[in-house]
Amino acid sequence: TERLKLLAWHLDQVHENYPETFDLNVWKCGSTACAMGHACDVPEFREAGLYLRRIHHNDTVHQGTLTPVYQGMEGIEAAARLFDIPCSTARRLFLADSYPDDVATTAAQVAARIRAVVAEEEEDRKAETTNPTEDPNRA
Repeated sequence: TERLKLLAWHLDQVHENYPETFDLNVWKCGSTACAMGHACDVPEFREAGLYLRRIHHNDTVHQGTLTPVYQGMEGIEAAARLFDIPCSTARRLFLADSYPDDVATTAAQVAARIRAVVAEEEEDRKAETTNPTEDPNRA
């Protein structure tokens, strides 16, 4: 949750200061990046082991095509592991096809969705602590 909050803050900074560097359709090509491409620029995430690797296809390197890697996982799986979320949630946050097609998705929109997911998780945790599951062995 804290890592997601940090990424949301970073994306807000991108949106305010460098909106032209955000493109949800690319992981990172050197001039633009999606949310996970920008995550690779966050020192705390780099220190944790997140990095970008060039994608190889049929033994050739695709110029400018990079993928995030974390603990041996790539792409969405790397995002899910870094943020300790299910792959379905990572897809909902970080893939372009999870957002409306009619307009370009901004870094601020992704940050807002991240905050909504964090709020849902925090509500779920709060509900679990105020309504703990009853012990079926209790009389």
